[in-house]
Amino acid sequence: MKLYEGNEPYLFVSYAHKDSDRVLPILEALSSHGFRLGYDAGGEADGEWPSNIEEHLKAATAVLVFASAAWHEGGYGKLWIENAVARHTAILVVYVDAVPSEGVQALPFVPRRILRRERYVDGESFIAELAEACLPPSDAKDAAANRNRLAVRREGRHRRAVAQEIAPLLPNQAPYASAAAITEGADGLAQWLRPSAASGDADRYVLTNCREDGAASEETEAARRCRMAAIEGDCSAQYELATCYLMGVGVPSDFAEAIVWLQRAAEAGHAEAQVTLARCYARGNGVERNDAEAVGWYRRAAEQGDADAEAALGFCYYHGHGVAQSYSEAVTWYRRAAERGCLTAQYNLALCYDYGLGVVQSQVEAVDWCRRAAEQGHAKSQDMLGECYELGLGVTQNESEAVIWYHKAAEQGHRAAQYRMGECCRRGRGVAKNKETAILWYRRAAKRGHRDAKAALRRLGVSETE
Repeated sequence: MKLYEGNEPYLFVSYAHKDSDRVLPILEALSSHGFRLGYDAGGEADGEWPSNIEEHLKAATAVLVFASAAWHEGGYGKLWIENAVARHTAILVVYVDAVPSEGVQALPFVPRRILRRERYVDGESFIAELAEACLPPSDAKDAAANRNRLAVRREGRHRRAVAQEIAPLLPNQAPYASAAAITEGADGLAQWLRPSAASGDADRYVLTNCREDGAASEETEAARRCRMAAIEGDCSAQYELATCYLMGVGVPSDFAEAIVWLQRAAEAGHAEAQVTLARCYARGNGVERNDAEAVGWYRRAAEQGDADAEAALGFCYYHGHGVAQSYSEAVTWYRRAAERGCLTAQYNLALCYDYGLGVVQSQVEAVDWCRRAAEQGHAKSQDMLGECYELGLGVTQNESEAVIWYHKAAEQGHRAAQYRMGECCRRGRGVAKNKETAILWYRRAAKRGHRDAKAALRRLGVSETE
């Protein structure tokens, strides 16, 4: 296929000519999904630079790199990649064979997404995920809707809606508290607003009886007492008053006022306030979004040993948010948080070892950190550990063990694990073959928007609902 000549958005592809037998079938599949494709045709690194390359790349929505030993050694597509980086064009990477010993660090750019062909049992699942990854962010937003986002439920009560939006900002949760955990039960909300015993005279502003159906006067009185202590300079009270404003408890929801009190508590050295303030800057809640300011507050909390801050700082270094991108620095902070028991950091550190990002690639280390989080109930880690057992990555291949971990993640609502459970049941991998059970798992995954699960149901000729 020749270089796409039109002006419509398209996907530019870079691969080594030696890999044509493996790459071209994939490209044909992408083409059948409706993608316009342009190629560098595996040209040599020192080949002639097309005079109209910049014009071609203007329309490219992303660059898809099929990395391999041949691609790394030959420097294929180097000029195209350099131009794409200069233009801030998204770059996706597919490793068509094993990741080299130096890992993804060998890449002269930071990819938006990395896929490894070896990790997919069948080509259909691989193509489906690759097609989703190749979509522009605006088209892929439905597919990504369930990834680390809590939507405000407009039909709910105001307090629940605010809690849904704010939940990711609250510290000391691994994973972060859901809105339900904050709003339900007699102590659900009060636990967030209860000061530590070390704060002194705690009974001045403890928010008690903060049920969702509790009396507004009780909440208002508790908030008033919290304000009194905050004005007197108690940084724990200042932080808790800010939380009241974030969640609309005892006071009207007011992000700007929350920032005022968060700032006071953070400047006084309150680590939780520093983390929450950093998240506000990172998300633009109550302040103009400022990644550099967020990093500054994360760092101050991290230097106090706050695991959430350490994990967040690792995330910033990993993605280059507010700081120069550095996988090795990301690993440093992920490791600190992971060793303190932060499940998200343990999972992220496992991924770094899995891909060789900032560390020497080691599937064994990846499994070790993944298992630590999985055994404590981290759904993503459970799904990853299941995949390691299914494919024999870092552990002896064991499909029965894979099903155990997939099931744990699936029961927590992890849609990819639900799909994998469907696959295991349909194919009889690690569990008795059972089409009806497979359909149940496919439906659960499809309900959460999993495309492969929806496709599997269509192939079986059944609906997505019972």
